[in-house]
Amino acid sequence: MARLADVIRQVLKLPDPSPAEPALQMPGRSTTPAVAVSAEPLRVPRQAVHVAWNDVFDQAVSEELYARGCGLMTETAAHLAQRAPVDGDELARYAQSVLTRLRARDPALLRLCTAEATANSLPAQLVHVGVLSIEVGRYLGFDEASLIALGVGALLHDLGMVQVEHLARRAGPLSSAERLHLQSHPVWGAELARQIRNVSETSRLIIAQEHERFDGGGYPRRLRGSAIHPCAELVGLIDHYEALTHDRPHRPHVSAPEAFQQMLAMAHAGFRRELLGQAMRCLTLFPVGTLVELSNGTIARVIATHPDEPFRPTVAALYDPQEGRTLAWHPMDLSAERSVAITRVVEERELVA
Repeated sequence: MARLADVIRQVLKLPDPSPAEPALQMPGRSTTPAVAVSAEPLRVPRQAVHVAWNDVFDQAVSEELYARGCGLMTETAAHLAQRAPVDGDELARYAQSVLTRLRARDPALLRLCTAEATANSLPAQLVHVGVLSIEVGRYLGFDEASLIALGVGALLHDLGMVQVEHLARRAGPLSSAERLHLQSHPVWGAELARQIRNVSETSRLIIAQEHERFDGGGYPRRLRGSAIHPCAELVGLIDHYEALTHDRPHRPHVSAPEAFQQMLAMAHAGFRRELLGQAMRCLTLFPVGTLVELSNGTIARVIATHPDEPFRPTVAALYDPQEGRTLAWHPMDLSAERSVAITRVVEERELVA
């Protein structure tokens, strides 16, 4: 079987790496992580790899926007649960604010939505999927009206979960009856959305269809292919990625490369390979904030990404485990510095106090 790194290069239509470049440790078997994780933890001091992100970019505006979104979705869910009307224009204004921030090319908002330590609440999940969907839609060239409709639908995509959140939050397995009950939440979400004024048909279709899959294996109506609205298909993909990369009660998160590995395994069925490749290019294999080990042995944080060079973001080397010392802040663009490469993702379990 081809190595995963080679499969990703094929999906993204990237040239083969130079033979002189250090290899990314990506096992070929789909049952193993996309980027190797050391069997023996490195025991890296947590403080040594801590980054004061406000020193890297001004994230105060993005933090306020993120908090505002979580508050808005909490309020929206509460109103709908009480059968109170909701103004869709307020959701559209929030989607417009997100779009404006993303157009400013500030990575802070994306980092807040991809960081593994972010909140695991339903409102936070809705904001994550909303922001990431707008970003990928922007990358795909959607016009402004389509981006706002996409954003509003993505913010509301799991609205029906307010009816069954007790099942979604359960750490143990669900019975067959409980699973079927949980899979009815898109229907309830579509019904709740009727209480929202001024919501586009596209947004409503996203709520109803985002759990449908291209091969007909989704739910609740087993739609397939072109019967699924393209925006619903995109939000479904982003929702799956967000779920994999954040902790859930029944399983821990995985890294972005491992999430894409799992989704590539579904590309012949649930997700179209072309759309998955476009999302991978946009969101990149190593989001800002990812902790990685470099081929020179140092531990670094990703501080900027390059869609055309998904294996080679800009990093700041922070710690040398061989010498046990903290390194001076020095950004390195791996797309220009070809002699150094990422060899693996460093997991939080490898950090010590």
